[in-house]
Amino acid sequence: MTTEATPGALGSNDQLGAWVPVADRLPVPGAAVLVACGKFVMRAVHVPHMAFCEATHGYFEPEGDAYYDEGTDETYWPAGWYEWNQHEETHWALDDEPTHWMPLPAPPVSA
Repeated sequence: MTTEATPGALGSNDQLGAWVPVADRLPVPGAAVLVACGKFVMRAVHVPHMAFCEATHGYFEPEGDAYYDEGTDETYWPAGWYEWNQHEETHWALDDEPTHWMPLPAPPVSA
C-alpha cells in the first residue's frame, strides 16, 4: 500500500494521531505502522538486528545483507525498514529511510 502524501500531511491527524519523527522514537519492532518516505506514505515495519528470520516471517529483498546464524541454522533479515503487506510472501526493504511514522488506525466496527 503506497499513496502519495498530500501537502501538510505530516501534521496532526485527529483520527490517526500525530506523526512521530523517526529521529525521536521508533515503533515497536515488527509492528505494522504508516511511514512517510518523502512524498509517499506506506505500511511498513522496522526490524532490529536478528529480530526476524525467514522461517517465521517469510522472505525479504534484497537478500545480500542477510545474516546466517550457524548455531540456529536460521537466516535473519538485515536491520531496517520493510514494506509490510499482510499476505505478501516477500517483503521489500524500503529504498528511502522514513522520516516519520504513526500507528495504523483501528479497523471499522460493524454495526
